[in-house]
Amino acid sequence: MGKALEKHIIAILSDSHKPLSINDIIKIMLLQKNMAKRIKDILKKLAKKKLINKSDNNLFWDPMNNNIIYATVTKINSTFGFVKVINSGEEIFIPGRYMLGALPGDTVIISKEENKSKNLSEGKILIITSFTEGIYNGRVKKLNIDEYRDEFFFSSLEINFPLKIIDYDNNLKENQLIKVNVIHRGRDIIDHSAVVISYIGDALNPEDCCKLIMQQRNIRTEFDKRCLYEADYIASMVISEEEQGNRIDLTNEMIFTIDSEDSKDLDDAISISRSKEGYWNLGVHIADVSYYVKQGSNLDQEAFDRGTSIYYADKVIPMLPKELSNGICSLNPMENRLAFSALLKLDTEGTILSYEFKKTIIKSKVKGIYKEINQILEATENEQIKEKYSQVRDKIFLMSEFADILTRKRFERGSLNLETAESKIKINKDAINIVENIRGKSELIIEEFMLKANEAAAMFAQDKKIPFIYRIHEEPPAEKYLILCNVLTNLNLPLPKNESAIEFSKILSNVEGTNLQFAINNIILRSLAKAKYSSRYIPHYGLALNNYAHFTSPIRRYPDLFIHRIMGEYIKSDNTPKSVKNFGNKVENIALQNSICEKLADSFECECEDIYKAYYMSKYINEEFNGIVCSVTQNGIYVRLFNIIEGFIHQNTLPKSEYEFINMIEFRDKRNNDFCIRIGDEVKVKIIKTDIFSGQIDFSLLSSINIRSRKNR
Repeated sequence: MGKALEKHIIAILSDSHKPLSINDIIKIMLLQKNMAKRIKDILKKLAKKKLINKSDNNLFWDPMNNNIIYATVTKINSTFGFVKVINSGEEIFIPGRYMLGALPGDTVIISKEENKSKNLSEGKILIITSFTEGIYNGRVKKLNIDEYRDEFFFSSLEINFPLKIIDYDNNLKENQLIKVNVIHRGRDIIDHSAVVISYIGDALNPEDCCKLIMQQRNIRTEFDKRCLYEADYIASMVISEEEQGNRIDLTNEMIFTIDSEDSKDLDDAISISRSKEGYWNLGVHIADVSYYVKQGSNLDQEAFDRGTSIYYADKVIPMLPKELSNGICSLNPMENRLAFSALLKLDTEGTILSYEFKKTIIKSKVKGIYKEINQILEATENEQIKEKYSQVRDKIFLMSEFADILTRKRFERGSLNLETAESKIKINKDAINIVENIRGKSELIIEEFMLKANEAAAMFAQDKKIPFIYRIHEEPPAEKYLILCNVLTNLNLPLPKNESAIEFSKILSNVEGTNLQFAINNIILRSLAKAKYSSRYIPHYGLALNNYAHFTSPIRRYPDLFIHRIMGEYIKSDNTPKSVKNFGNKVENIALQNSICEKLADSFECECEDIYKAYYMSKYINEEFNGIVCSVTQNGIYVRLFNIIEGFIHQNTLPKSEYEFINMIEFRDKRNNDFCIRIGDEVKVKIIKTDIFSGQIDFSLLSSINIRSRKNR
C-alpha cells in the first residue's frame, strides 16, 4: 500500500497548478484526518529522494510540474513588485496584494498570466520558498505624516517603500546612506522592520551614492595581496633575448596610438600603408596581455571574476591592476612593448584579402590624442601639435581616407548607425559639469580599424576551426519587431520590408536630423536583441558581419584576453594542437560569465551617470528649459533637454483630467482635444525636483511649441 500511496501523491502534485498542504492532499485523496501522520511520513520520504519539493511552510509540489514557476524577487514598492524567473530571466509584474510580504532576494513560487490590457506578464506569489538574509544598502527617510514624524524609515533602489528602522542611535539622520538588516517580518511589507548595521555616506553626495551601488552589486574595487604581488613582479620583468627571438621586430615601423587625452591604459596601436596597386596594409597592434597574465594565476582568476573594466563619472575600476593596465601592458610611446599584431591586407573597397596574426615587439612613435588629431584633419592645429605629429602626419591623412572607405562600405552592407548622444562628466574640486561627448573623425577612424581586426580574429577562428569566444548579436525577436512596426505606422513612417539590418538602417536614415531621431534610435535599440558572448558562431546583426569577435582590448575585457591565449597557442604550431582543443572545455563558461559581467557593468555605469546628472541639475531647480519628448509611458512623458539630460513629467503633475497612453507614442487628454503630445514634440519644462540617490529628475510641463489638437493629427 505504501508504494501505491507514493504514486498517488506524486500524481496529485503533478496535476496541481499550485503547491499543496498535507490537508489539501488528504482532502483530494478522500482520506480521514487520522492519516495525516502517515501522509506526512511519505511526503518527507519523497522529499528526501527529491521526487517532490517542500517549502518551509509545509507545502509540497512536483518539481517537474511546468505550471509552477520559480522566481527571485527583484524590486518592491508600496503597490507592486517585480520578480525574475530563475530559468528564463523573464521579469514579471506582481500586484501588491499578491506579494505576500516578499523582499528582494527571496525565492518564490508564482503563477503567471498575460495581462493583455497592459501588454505585460503579471503574476501572483503563491509561496516564499526561501528567505533572503535581509541585508540591504539604502538611505534614511522621514515621512511627512504626523503619526510618523518622529520615526526613521529606510528605502533603496530595490525597496522603494518606507521600511521602519528600529533600535537606532542618535547618529541617525535623514539622507544618510546606511546598511540595514531586516530582523522582523510581518504578514505584509508594512509590518517589516530593520536595524542599522553600518553608515556608508551621504545620499546627497553622488560619489557616496555610487559607492553604495558598488557594495550592493558586490563590485570589487581593490585587488588582494596575492594579485598585487603578482602585478609587482610582472611590472619588473624585462623582455628576455629568447622572447625577442620568438617575435617579429616591428620597433622601426611607423606605429602609434590614438586615444583620449586622459587615457592611461593604451592597449591598441595602428600602422598603415598603401601599395602601388592600391591595396591597403593595416596593422592593428594589441598589447600582449596574455604573455604576462598566465592562465590559472591569481590575476587571471581575478580578471575572470571581474570580466571587464568599469568606467563611471571620471573614474575607472580596472580589470587588471594599474601596474599592468597603465604600466608594462600599456603601449606607451618610445618604449618597447610586447604585442599581438593583426596584419591585414585589404582591397580598394576595404574587403579583407588576407590576414596574419603575429606575436611582435613594437615601439609606439607618438601618443596620439583624439582632439589633436581632429585638429590636424580640420587644419586647425597649432605649431606645437604640428611638431608633435610631424613624423606620422602623412599616415594620419592616409588613415582618414581608408576609414572613409570602411565606413561607407559598412553602411552599404546594412550596419546600424545607432548613434546615441553620450555625456561626459567632468569633475574638479569646485564643480561637476556635464557636456555632450561629441566624437570626431579620429574616434571614428579607430573604431573602423578595431572592427576590422575583430572581424579578422573571428575569421581566423572559423578558418582554423578552433574553440573560440565570439561576439554575437542575434536578429530582433519577432514580437519586438511587430511592436516597432506598430510604432512606425502610428508615426506615419515607412515600414521595413523585412527584419534585415539594412532595412533598419533605412528607418534611421528617414529620421536623421529630425526631432524623432533620438526617440527612434531608442525604440530600435529596445527592439534589438542584446549583444553577448558565445562559443557558438552566429553572424553579428547590428554590424551586418558574418564574423565578429572581441580581440582588441585584453587590458579591459576578459574575452579578448582569453582568445589571445587560444590564438597564441595555435600559431605556435599551426596545426590545432591538443592544448588548443582543451580550450573547448572553457569557452562556453567564459562567454556566459562575461556576458553577465558586462551587463552588470553597463547597468552600474548607467546608474552612476543618472546620479551625477541628477546632482548636476539640482542647481537648476525652478529653472526653465526647452526639450524634445523622447518617450511616452502610461505614467507620463520623458523629455530630453538640449544638453542631453533627460527628465520625467509625471501624469500627476499635469492638469487634473483623464489621460490615455496610445500606441506607445502619444499621451492624450480624453476631455480636452487640444492636449495631445507625442514623441518628437518640442516642449518647455521647469525642473521641479531632483533625487540624487535614485538619479531621478522631475519636470513640469509649461508649454508645448508644437502640440497640435487631436483632430489635426
